[in-house]
Amino acid sequence: MVQFSDIEHNLIEKDLEDIFNEKTQYSEDEKKSIEKVVNFLVSKNYSSKKEYTKNLNEILKNLKGKIKKFPSKIELNIIYKKMYKSNIIERNSNLEKYMKRKFCRSGSGELPVTVFTSPSKFDCPEDCSYCPDEKAEKLIFNEKIGKWQKKKVRIQPRSYLSTEPGCMRAAKDKFHPITQTYDRIHCLEIMGHEVDKIRFIVLGGTYCYYPMDYRIWFMTCLYYACNTYYTWSSRREMKSLGEEMRLNRISDVKIVGITVETRPDHASLEDCAHFMACGITTVQVGIQQLSDSILKGINRRCTVEQIKEGTKRILDCGLKLDTHYMFDLPGPGKLCLLSPQDDRDMIDLITEHEDFAVADQWKLYPCSTTPHTRILTWYNNMTEFFKNLKEKINSIKIQRVWRKYKSIKYYGPIGGDPIDLSKKKYLPYAEIDGGSYLVDTLVYAKQKVHKDTRLNRVIRDIPEISIVGGNKITNLRQHILEKIEKEGLKKCQCIRCREIQGGEFNIDSLKLDIYPRIKAGSNDYFISFEDKNEKLYGLARLRLLNDSSDTLPILENSAVIREVHVYGATVRTNTKDKTKPQHSGLGKKLVKKCEEIAMKQGYKKIYITSGEGVINYYKNKLDYYEVEEEYCGIKYHYMMKSLEESKISKIWKDLKKYLLIIFSIITVITIIITFYQLSDNFNTL
Repeated sequence: MVQFSDIEHNLIEKDLEDIFNEKTQYSEDEKKSIEKVVNFLVSKNYSSKKEYTKNLNEILKNLKGKIKKFPSKIELNIIYKKMYKSNIIERNSNLEKYMKRKFCRSGSGELPVTVFTSPSKFDCPEDCSYCPDEKAEKLIFNEKIGKWQKKKVRIQPRSYLSTEPGCMRAAKDKFHPITQTYDRIHCLEIMGHEVDKIRFIVLGGTYCYYPMDYRIWFMTCLYYACNTYYTWSSRREMKSLGEEMRLNRISDVKIVGITVETRPDHASLEDCAHFMACGITTVQVGIQQLSDSILKGINRRCTVEQIKEGTKRILDCGLKLDTHYMFDLPGPGKLCLLSPQDDRDMIDLITEHEDFAVADQWKLYPCSTTPHTRILTWYNNMTEFFKNLKEKINSIKIQRVWRKYKSIKYYGPIGGDPIDLSKKKYLPYAEIDGGSYLVDTLVYAKQKVHKDTRLNRVIRDIPEISIVGGNKITNLRQHILEKIEKEGLKKCQCIRCREIQGGEFNIDSLKLDIYPRIKAGSNDYFISFEDKNEKLYGLARLRLLNDSSDTLPILENSAVIREVHVYGATVRTNTKDKTKPQHSGLGKKLVKKCEEIAMKQGYKKIYITSGEGVINYYKNKLDYYEVEEEYCGIKYHYMMKSLEESKISKIWKDLKKYLLIIFSIITVITIIITFYQLSDNFNTL
């Protein structure tokens, strides 16, 4: 196996056995009782969650005294799956819908699976002031002196904390991509989710800064884990990245997309070629702020110009763009107080300016002061300052005191130790007036977001125990939605607020909507199927490249479809469900509309950025074919179709239609004439 120094871990067989060991703590008699429950549940069809829950509770009441504890949803799912796989019962898709735990996980038509790259010296080259760098003392063998030495080493990928739920799972799996994949997919499967369409979200530092051989190994592991998920106990040897990717096209667990995170100044064309070579379809980019002075104050070492160039390049290469913005950051100068208006100015830029209003997805993260960050010192300086100030001047207002400062140190009227003004201080506005300024700022963002943007998150998944200062409202999104409803404000138009999830589906009630915008110098089209209430059922993103595009040579002056997505509950590959949008033909219609727009604009070729598990769909259903190119020694691929051939095909198709009509008319006339001739002959006789 390839070695990566401190960032590679051995795959331990026992870890895999622990993942797949489905222990249900029941005796044989208890199991038989629960099997009877499952048998009864399978025998009925349910019209609502309420009906299913009521029925289940009635059945479980009858079990009182027969079992020590009632089975959880997961335990019911495990027993149900074992029973239908053993042909004891028939599979009931209606029942599965209500047995499912955390429905929203797969309610967007695919199943997101989060994995983490390993913590190491390679995971990020920068040292931003707000970014956690969690280290612990470990015994490391020093080969030079031949001794074991204590050394502080990074135990979490840069910017993540060991208390975050995703990080805890990754650490338990020793950050190995195969173990993480098996573990997470298995966990979601026993919750009742379909696991045949996986979207990986790869977190952990700056992806593009890891060594290339580690990146390729990591991606190979993801494909291998999906390809061998159902045969894990007798799995084969791992093949090359290219071989595992091709095998995934026919795998039972297909990868429909992969998301990685990087910085805008670490997104070169070479990086984009690597993304396409690995089946990466979405790039998360940390923007944080759009003010050079603020970026400089937090040691971001990335300028607004670099942000503009990096985000444009990602779009021009046909990738989906997910941008992160951080509100309530420390401001520039020694008193690091950023006003809510500074953040509102940024919101105006990312919704109105064509160079910055470019994202397909947003994550709005209020800055949290956490352990292992530099801003923790600044926050503590401010806390200490307020404490000393109160001791010295009692009830005098802070504003009046600041006006009196003439020098670096101010000696209060009571005497004693001086108040030190030379230290950098940070006061988050999230702590003022119960967080109302922060809520108002985020409400402003939700009022201005474009309908082609998905607002993925409005808070980072940091436990309250790890937040020292800043926003501590863990259900912030709920507060924002309540304020919008209470004040009668316009409902948020973002994709997440409009996507159908598991609602009713009637294809005849949908209309096609086209929402064009200029993004970073090119025409970008958001094409969607919506109902009369603007609920979203499916979307496609089309970008028309031009001479100003910063793209890979293969895409120059071409049209590229950056995303095709049909929402609603996941429908298993090669099956249909009339009550759900997937596999109903919406995706095909969206692609055809993209082709039509590109042809009208004079484009001769159209490309699609495709997840590896979806390639056969574009080949077999939509007549696209795979094209391979090389850039800086990296072989990458897109799906492509010639629009000139499509135009000829359309003309020939129309001609055949008219010829068929003419032939039908001639046939009808011939039949009528023959009938009259026979009629005349009969009359003559």
